[in-house]
Amino acid sequence: MTSSAELESIRYKKIASQQDIEAPMLSTEPDYAKKHILIVGDNEEPRTFLHACLSDRYRISLAENGEQALKKQRKKCLTLSSAM
Repeated sequence: MTSSAELESIRYKKIASQQDIEAPMLSTEPDYAKKHILIVGDNEEPRTFLHACLSDRYRISLAENGEQALKKQRKKCLTLSSAM
């Protein structure tokens, strides 16, 4: 049989885990310490969307085409591209 203290503990853990999921994942790292992502694509809407989603946790660079991307690419950089 579960005691009321155990039930309260379970309820608290459930609430805490829900708050972890719902809380925004903001980075407290200084900008220079964040990993770098280069987003490449000729369509502005997806570039802007990805920038908005990722900019709290990563340093983001945007490029409209491959030529711009080559100029902005760094050694340690994840590159996302819409090229098929």
